[in-house]
Amino acid sequence: MTRALAASPPEAGSTAAASGWLPLALAAGVLPAIAWCLLQPRAAHDHAFGVALLAAGPVLLLAALRQAAAGGPALALLAVALAAGSDLALRAEADGGGGADIVSVAKLASWLLGLGVLALHPAAWRRLRESPALAALALFFAWGLLGAAGSVTPAYTAAAALGGLGVMALALVMAERWSVQRALQVWALALALPVAASLLRGLIDPAAALSAMEGGAHLRLAGWFGSPNNLGRAAALLLLVVALGAAVEGGSRGAAWRLLAVALGVAALWQSESRGALIALLAALGWWAFAPRPGWALAAV
Repeated sequence: MTRALAASPPEAGSTAAASGWLPLALAAGVLPAIAWCLLQPRAAHDHAFGVALLAAGPVLLLAALRQAAAGGPALALLAVALAAGSDLALRAEADGGGGADIVSVAKLASWLLGLGVLALHPAAWRRLRESPALAALALFFAWGLLGAAGSVTPAYTAAAALGGLGVMALALVMAERWSVQRALQVWALALALPVAASLLRGLIDPAAALSAMEGGAHLRLAGWFGSPNNLGRAAALLLLVVALGAAVEGGSRGAAWRLLAVALGVAALWQSESRGALIALLAALGWWAFAPRPGWALAAV
């Protein structure tokens, strides 16, 4: 979309901190694996791959977090994974006795990865104070959390808003490692892909892409996001990121890409009919537009 800015090498403090966590990560995987083998040898033998994954998982996760914290392709790929797995609802399986389903647990883990990357790069917090665009992103998720009290499914809505912390954390690290401009560009692309896939699914397989609401009397587009509200949040966030990116970048460069992204976002938000996502979008844009005047910004929100 635009030229990539070279990432600076990771700070010595971050590397030292990660090295200090290595023994703990190793112990967190190896000790439970050994306990499994000793306490349930037959089950461990039958699930040898699971034992190996349990033993090596924390170390592999730490290595992935270090690569993402250093910038580069790993950070961008993590953004795409977070955007595609934005459904954080801890749904209970119909036949699972009220437990959280494995898909939701996996998505929750992907959100937490963003916080893990930020923990390896705490200096990125300062970007939140320095950039009105990033502050507007933070308000988008904060508004969703505050709005959970008025939702018909408050726990569901609050979980989705809290999941945005992973996105916010990753955006801060991107702005620190690259720039605010490039961070917004990467997020625009990461969000545009699943939003476009959802619209395409609605055209190809509407029976699977549409969700029946209000007792089945009304259909709203969910696409690949599990529910219309999840799609609405992704579409609204795409519109917000594109608007902030256009203002930060300036000029007409990338105008065609931005128009395409806006078209995707508007279409998905319209078909999802997510009122909460629309209000959060307007609140964030209002705050950002009046950022130099805090009183006006508060009134706009």
